Amino acid sequence: MAMELWTDRGTIKDPSEDQLHDTIVDLREGEPAVLSQAAETFIQTMRTEHGFLLEKREGDADSHYEAVPKDDRARVTTKAPWWAFWQKSSSIYYFTSDEIIEAFREYQEGNSDPVFVTWNQIWI
Repeated sequence: MAMELWTDRGTIKDPSEDQLHDTIVDLREGEPAVLSQAAETFIQTMRTEHGFLLEKREGDADSHYEAVPKDDRARVTTKAPWWAFWQKSSSIYYFTSDEIIEAFREYQEGNSDPVFVTWNQIWI
């Protein structure tokens, strides 16, 4: 299955395992990475000061999910910046770079459900 790995720095068609690894490890804070099969079918992450977010979409906005770890880690609640007074705080699970690399590799191999997460539908 043809895949594209997109970041703010560019797009890689059918990335190798090394390219997946290097791209995730090299993400800067606030920078996203998206591995897509089609325009609305993808897995995505973003590096933050706390770790990595993990989400997937399976066709449209009604099929958008956040990853929930199967272990006992807690959600991290962060406040919106002072200038974004209209935003609420967010409560998110964070993952390590190794977990994100594993999820992206599995997704590339056709498995959108890594063993270490379940998926919770979110509305965006």
